[in-house]
Amino acid sequence: MAPTERPTHLPCPARAVAPLLTLALLLTACGSESSVDAHDDAGAVDDTPVQTELVIEPCEQPHAPVLFVHGGFGSGDQFTLQAQRLASNGYCESHIRTFDYDSQTNTGMATAATITRLDAAVDSLLEDTGAERLHMLGHSNGCSIARDYLEDAEHSAKVEKYVNVAGAEWAFPDDTEVLGLTSEGDQIIGRVEYEGADNPAMPVLDHIAILTAVEPFEAIHEFFTGEAPETTRVVESDVRHVSGFVMNFAENVARVDTTIDVWPVDAETGERIGDEPTVSLVTEEGGAFGPFAAEADTYYEFFIPDGSEMDMPLHVYVEPFKRSMHLLYLKTMPAPLTAAGFLLSGIAPPTTDATGGIIQHTDRAIDKAIDSLTVDGVEAAIDGVADVESTTVAIFFADGNENGVTDATPLSQLSIAPFLKGIDVFIPSDEDTPLVFDLNGQRIATPRWATDPEGTITVLFASE
Repeated sequence: MAPTERPTHLPCPARAVAPLLTLALLLTACGSESSVDAHDDAGAVDDTPVQTELVIEPCEQPHAPVLFVHGGFGSGDQFTLQAQRLASNGYCESHIRTFDYDSQTNTGMATAATITRLDAAVDSLLEDTGAERLHMLGHSNGCSIARDYLEDAEHSAKVEKYVNVAGAEWAFPDDTEVLGLTSEGDQIIGRVEYEGADNPAMPVLDHIAILTAVEPFEAIHEFFTGEAPETTRVVESDVRHVSGFVMNFAENVARVDTTIDVWPVDAETGERIGDEPTVSLVTEEGGAFGPFAAEADTYYEFFIPDGSEMDMPLHVYVEPFKRSMHLLYLKTMPAPLTAAGFLLSGIAPPTTDATGGIIQHTDRAIDKAIDSLTVDGVEAAIDGVADVESTTVAIFFADGNENGVTDATPLSQLSIAPFLKGIDVFIPSDEDTPLVFDLNGQRIATPRWATDPEGTITVLFASE
């Protein structure tokens, strides 16, 4: 089956030029938009209940629809928090979409194929919402993708307003209003006064938070609607319809016909509740799954039996949903022969004796100066892992040197990687003892799955 990509940061200018340039050259040499075939061998578990289709009430809004273009090594989930804030202020979730692309082959500029796909995504959103023009945001490398798209007058005619977040400066189109968001706290871009754009002052925010924090949200909402938001919180709702996408990391190639078993889990232990999943979902075109109706105050595990191109299962653990979410991304490992696959190969080697995986903060960088992140009681926000200049949003944990001992040292193979770091922690697999992750008091517990045969763990923390 040909790879399916869904329309949904290697930065442009840089303060950390040397390591990023090294990796960018590697990505250019190894990356390919068509390097992975989407799996087609996973089906629904025979005895698992499949939830009946939810009835989604029609939604109308007075504002233009919104399309977000992510940065390098990113995906559409970087806009999840702001999408929920927009929805809390009256936006229809169906009017907020993301554009995913292979950031390995689109570093600093977009391929012709990516621009074609982006234009199709724009047309689809306009057609589905009945709008004449939409509002677009680009973040980091996504600003370069947006630039290459909007340089065509036929394309810019479809975009009424554009937000350039922490990306390259360029000659903005005359027929599109532009908001520029940058911060001195951004270790990648810094503070930039974009010519031809409104550039409001921002507090000290990292390269991710300049997209996701409250102050940028206030500026985005006022720019889009002409009014300040009624709230900057994610407002809880009795309706919690959850949907999203399964894609591999960095390439963002969609996983089609992939089974996801959704389990409610015990908040204290991470153990599954009940004898069978709440629902078994199968991904469709673009890797899309859901929606399913989530319960309030419930932690969930999303289990993908064939979680990666190397067929290691994947267990994704999330905090309780406050309201409906349509941008939940479940990321499998990249294909082995891609740059990202080469970079991450052997991070969590299959073993019957230990567990391994990744901790991700979807909304901002993890900073040792202000954060405490423990894995099984071991501090992971340390020098070389959570330095402010690293803009670390994901931390891999594993017995990297396979010596059966917790060294609590950075994983050397990720030393030059943008946004990714790792720590050497030996966590014995154990059926009886929970594995606890704690980020500044936010706590997620999981079982101690052995990487062989149970697979790897992903833990997702969010600000709200």
